[in-house]
Amino acid sequence: INAVKHLNAPGRARGDAKPHPLEVALKVRDPNSSLEKQLAKLRATLLVIEAAMPEGAVRSEGKKASWIPSIAAQWRKNVEVADGPSALMRCVICLECALDSEWLREASLKIIANNPTHSKALQAANLSSVAIRIYLLDRGIKFGAKMGSDQKIFKRGYF
Repeated sequence: INAVKHLNAPGRARGDAKPHPLEVALKVRDPNSSLEKQLAKLRATLLVIEAAMPEGAVRSEGKKASWIPSIAAQWRKNVEVADGPSALMRCVICLECALDSEWLREASLKIIANNPTHSKALQAANLSSVAIRIYLLDRGIKFGAKMGSDQKIFKRGYF
C-alpha cells in the first residue's frame, strides 16, 4: 500500500503520536476463515492509511473539525473491532467524510464521486466493495503533500 511509505514521515495528521499498533486489528478469531483473514488485512490497511495521512488532510481544528483526537481514537477502536464488511464500511465512510477533498488526487475524486452513495455502500457492503474503497483512499490521498503557509497544500511532491 502507498501509505506505508509515508507512515513515519514528519508532518502527519496524528502529530507526534506513534502509529496505532496493528496487533488487535490483525487478530483472526477463526484461522480457518478466509473472510476473517481478509477482514483483518483490510482493518490493518485502513489503520495504516489513517496513521499516514498528512497534517491538514483531515479537519482537526476550528468550527468544522471532524477529526479531533477523541473521535480519531474511537474510530481506531471501531476499526479494530469491525467484525464484518458493513462495520468496516462504516469506518471507511467516516474517514472519507473527514478528509478534505483538496488532499485527494483529481482522478481519485472523479472515481470516488461515482462510488455508490454512503447508504447504498452500507446496504451492499462486502469484502470487495470495502477493499475497493480502501484502495481508492490509499491511491487517492496525497500522502507526500505538505501544508503551505496559507494553509493550502503545495502542488508538487505528493507521491
